[in-house]
Amino acid sequence: MENQVPSGIVFVFGITGYIGQSVAISFRREGYRVYGLVRDEKKAKYIQLHEVIPIIGDPQNPDTWKHYLDKSQIIVDCTLDKNNPTQFPLKLISLIEDAHRDRLDPPKTFIYTSGIMVYGHDDRIRDETFPIAEKYYAKWRREVEEAVISSTKFTGIVIRPGWVYGQSGGPTFQKLFQNEVPVLIGRPGIRYSWVHIDDLSESYMLAGKLGKRIQGEIFNIVGYDHPTREELWLKAAQLAGFKGDSTHIIYKEPQHWFEILQDDSAILSPKKAIDLLGWTPKHFGLVENLEFYYQSFKYHQKILS
Repeated sequence: MENQVPSGIVFVFGITGYIGQSVAISFRREGYRVYGLVRDEKKAKYIQLHEVIPIIGDPQNPDTWKHYLDKSQIIVDCTLDKNNPTQFPLKLISLIEDAHRDRLDPPKTFIYTSGIMVYGHDDRIRDETFPIAEKYYAKWRREVEEAVISSTKFTGIVIRPGWVYGQSGGPTFQKLFQNEVPVLIGRPGIRYSWVHIDDLSESYMLAGKLGKRIQGEIFNIVGYDHPTREELWLKAAQLAGFKGDSTHIIYKEPQHWFEILQDDSAILSPKKAIDLLGWTPKHFGLVENLEFYYQSFKYHQKILS
């Protein structure tokens, strides 16, 4: 029983988000039956295009979706409420711990989406053994991470995604449409580890399959691209029609906690995920292939508008 592969029902929270939708599709492609929580009929119809079963409900009202939570063997949380970031995941953890299951069933698997920005500013390539920072973001992430990996009532796994790109977006292109001149918040030389959305979503599927065998593990899911923000931002702006060079970029001091968070370098190693999950990043050359990703983003915007 200890190494039993989880059964084929998955419930994804945050399914209408950039990461959540791709994670749901990845599980579905592997043959899983996938539920996704949505708020209305319009979003329900969209996720049905990907053979995902919409559950219309309110995240704050478990009575509207708890029945499907109880039926699911793998639960994935891809939500992020910037105003109250611990409320929903901690409530979800409590519900999973209390969920009814047959005594012969394996424990449910819960995969929580954290992030690589929990690490402090450091130019070294870091792995999961490095301590996290004392900043606000890291503290509440750590609170949830600890609740996930320490539970004895379900199989807890934490995924820390790098900065994500590909298909319908990522933060770079979306923000470029807001200003004629690119505005960069923070320092130009900051570097992040990036990961393609398809590579990222595959890691969730692999973690769900392994289940109990990787209980209590945390994984950095990153590729091998880590350009400077200025390099990436400038090329993206030029693809969007900007005619200037790096001297024309407007730099502003970060104000909001999320902007301050982004003003740290985070270059991570994916070695643990490669060794334990059997995961390998397949997409390379973010800057070199940026035009390809930009065109994909534009077409997605037309479809979704």
